[in-house]
Amino acid sequence: MWLTSAPPEPVLNFHQWIVIIVALGGLISLIFGLWRYAKGGAQNWKKKNIQEADERLRERLSEIKKRQNDLEKEQQTLNGCIMAMMHDRIYQGCSHFIERGYVSIDDVKNMEHLYEPYQKNGGNGTARKLYTAFMKLPTEEEYFRELERKND
Repeated sequence: MWLTSAPPEPVLNFHQWIVIIVALGGLISLIFGLWRYAKGGAQNWKKKNIQEADERLRERLSEIKKRQNDLEKEQQTLNGCIMAMMHDRIYQGCSHFIERGYVSIDDVKNMEHLYEPYQKNGGNGTARKLYTAFMKLPTEEEYFRELERKND
C-alpha cells in the first residue's frame, strides 16, 4: 500500500535545510566574532585603562613635583628670614653686652643657644666676630671683683 501511495514527505525540504545550515553558519560566525571581539576588546580595554591610569599618575606626579618645588622655595625664604632674625638678635645682644663690659652665665647660655644653630646653618663672619668678642667678656662677678681691686 505504501507503494501506491505517495512517498512520505520529508520532515524538512531542501530549502529548509539550506536555511538552517546558513543560519547555523551565521550563528557560529557571530559567536566566534563576539568571542574574538571580547577577547581583543578586553585586552584593548585593559590597555586603554592602564594608559589612562598612567597618564593620570604622570599628571599627579607633575603636580606633586611642582608643589614640592614651591614648598622648597618657600622653605628657603623662611630659612633666610629666620637667619636674618637670628643674626639681628646675635648682633644686638653681643653689641649690648660688649658695650656693658660683662655677662652673666644666663647671658652666655642664651647667646650659645642662638649662635650654634645660626652657625650650623651657614651664619656669616660678622656674627662670629661679635660672638667671639662676647665669649671673651668677663662674668658679672669677675667684672665687679676687678673693679673693686682697681678702686682699692
